[in-house]
Amino acid sequence: MSDGTSSRFHVRAQDQPVVDQGDAGNESWMSAGGDPRDRGRLIELVSEQLVGSERLMVGLAWLSPGEVHLLHHHPHADE
Repeated sequence: MSDGTSSRFHVRAQDQPVVDQGDAGNESWMSAGGDPRDRGRLIELVSEQLVGSERLMVGLAWLSPGEVHLLHHHPHADE
C-alpha cells in the first residue's frame, strides 16, 4: 500500500517469487498439480497462501517461444 502498511488483499507481482512450472523438486508445486514436463514461469497473485482464497488461484504466467504448458487440472484450486 502507498502508506507502507501491508494488506493480505494487496498483492504486487514484483514482490512474489517466480515459480518454474516444471520444477520437479518443488514439492508444494507438484502436489498442487504441477508437472515436470511443463515449461514456463508463474507468479501467483491470488491463492490460499497469499489472500486466503479457498478455491481460486490467479497468477501471471509466461512461456518462451517453443515452450509448452500441458493440458491439466488442479485438484485443489480453480484457475
